[in-house]
Amino acid sequence: MVESFTLSGSDPSSSYVTLSELEQPDADPLTWLRVQIDGDGLRAACATESFNGDDGLDLNSEEQVGDGTRIESIRLGQLMVDLGSGPLWEEPRRWRTIGGELGVVFNVDRLGHVDVDFRLTPIPWQPTWSASTLLRYTMGDLISTGRRLTSWIDSQVLRGGE
Repeated sequence: MVESFTLSGSDPSSSYVTLSELEQPDADPLTWLRVQIDGDGLRAACATESFNGDDGLDLNSEEQVGDGTRIESIRLGQLMVDLGSGPLWEEPRRWRTIGGELGVVFNVDRLGHVDVDFRLTPIPWQPTWSASTLLRYTMGDLISTGRRLTSWIDSQVLRGGE
């Protein structure tokens, strides 16, 4: 079993994002996943909170419903597949973990190059630091990376995150 998953983009870069140490306390769908960003002179890591590994919030789905706000959930890997498979989009697509520790923003240019900005903020409601890195993918690479991410998360969740 692979103990970690690294996102590195299509272009050679010195930046990457590593996911590891998935934990599911109490056999609950709530999971903790360690995310580490490495880049030029940068190394930052923290635990992130989500459901079943990478199920977070599609912030572009936010809508007012009565007195509240409704935001749809989507797995990060599935969002990557959907964005890589669909037509080009105009506005940035935004995703975050349910705890808000990891935010991801997707932007695409006219040629289908997708810039993915990963931002870690360990305590989003009281930020003391944040770190980010930008990875670039082709749309095809975004699809394959999303599928591999989903497969890795599923293998970790099925193992109980051990």
